Amino acid sequence: TLLLVIASNELPEDADKLDAIMDRFPLKFLVRHIQEDSNFEKMLETDIVIKKPILTLEDIRKMREEVKKVKFGGTLALYTKLRRKLIQSGLSATDRTYRTSVDILKAQAYIEGRNEVTEEDFEVLRWVLWTNPDTKKQVYTAILDITNKTKNKVIEALDDATDLYNAPFELTDKDDRTKKAIESINNLKNLKEKLDEYYKTLESQKKSTADVTKTEETINNYIAKLYKEFIGMNMS
Repeated sequence: TLLLVIASNELPEDADKLDAIMDRFPLKFLVRHIQEDSNFEKMLETDIVIKKPILTLEDIRKMREEVKKVKFGGTLALYTKLRRKLIQSGLSATDRTYRTSVDILKAQAYIEGRNEVTEEDFEVLRWVLWTNPDTKKQVYTAILDITNKTKNKVIEALDDATDLYNAPFELTDKDDRTKKAIESINNLKNLKEKLDEYYKTLESQKKSTADVTKTEETINNYIAKLYKEFIGMNMS
């Protein structure tokens, strides 16, 4: 068997006693219903097209052999540290999952064109090491705390920005909403200054700055919407 994919409308519960089966599917993705109206309409208007495979079975077999050659030893101590951190947080996965994750890390490094696993590859484990959907974010935070603390701060900044954006909409009084919107705009601008620092840090560490750029775009969008909605100014 080269690949096995399953889909379910629900996750196993404790009473189902399916943990052992779920543990044999290391990569786990939650797919939400379509959120945006535009994406929903696009889905309705798009024809279903069965695309031809871009990889042959021989290609896959060859890549599996190449992945085996990828080195892991240099990040062994880091992986052990991550496992220990997860155990201390009550988020540890099974030994089977940890062992399978080594192959996934090697595959991730291979896809990125490297012959050795680096700490950047550890982010793929966000789709592997969770057992309960409610702990997905905690697991990802733990991974980044070990491998990329600055990116963790970028994610926290995005969460804070979303809370600031939503705050005025939660009020009912018009004057209070406007006052809160102005406050949120100022705080969002302060967040952008922090992002500049994070960008420079990641750049100096030769790590990807894509998340900083994406978060800054989101914050700019939040600011523009708040100006338009509560102050009557079009910032676009």
